[in-house]
Amino acid sequence: SIQVQMDDVMLPIHLSIPLALIVNELVANALKYAFPAGQKGKILITLNRGRGQSYEFVVHDDGVGLPASIRHEKAKTTGLHLVNLLAQQIDGSVSVQRKNGTSFKITFPFEIK
Repeated sequence: SIQVQMDDVMLPIHLSIPLALIVNELVANALKYAFPAGQKGKILITLNRGRGQSYEFVVHDDGVGLPASIRHEKAKTTGLHLVNLLAQQIDGSVSVQRKNGTSFKITFPFEIK
């Protein structure tokens, strides 16, 4: 199942498009890899105001987890490389947690410099 929890925010188009592409890539990866052999699970997508003048955007799945051998910041796969490039485009930073599945968190400012 997919759940979405978002603050009531209006994002400008220069933030919305990269985020839409990021969520598409991360959800597609979760559906393809996190739940092998028809395993059931959840994908949670959140967008909240973070500390200071920032947003926190998270895509979390409770699947098998991203292997430790895959480093998102040095990704050779097209999808994760694209996520990193799009996060840079919005002055964001990407972090990954491998606990109870996989979480990708992208923190980005309200305004791009």
